[in-house]
Amino acid sequence: MEIIGTGHIDRDKPEADQMVTNLASAVKDSPSEVERRRIEREAGARHAASNYFQEKRGLVQSSDVKVKRDGDRVAVSWNTALAGAEPLQSYEIRAGERLLLSLPFRPQLTEAPLTAMVPADGVGSDKVSVIASEAPPRARA
Repeated sequence: MEIIGTGHIDRDKPEADQMVTNLASAVKDSPSEVERRRIEREAGARHAASNYFQEKRGLVQSSDVKVKRDGDRVAVSWNTALAGAEPLQSYEIRAGERLLLSLPFRPQLTEAPLTAMVPADGVGSDKVSVIASEAPPRARA
């Protein structure tokens, strides 16, 4: 079995969760390497407007970036970016053009936004942005 999509996730009732069923089936009845490649080619060639990942867009940046000052620190929160052809590897928090923090990508597993703290004096009055990248995290310049 080849897993090419999940339509229903039920964290409260795993026996009704399609991901659990897909994983169990994949372990039990794995296709050959040749068959897996054939399935991937066929699935990749199809296009349906029902799913973001079928749209074949590029990387879509983080949304709903918010800043909350807390004394000498600033809490930055954001919603995850969506990967393009390559997986996300890092987020950069910037004030204007200045890099304040580069951190490894982590998935947003709940509706709660991702958050990080940065020094308030680094932010100043500049606009804060969160930039997702396919490159690994880097040191501050």
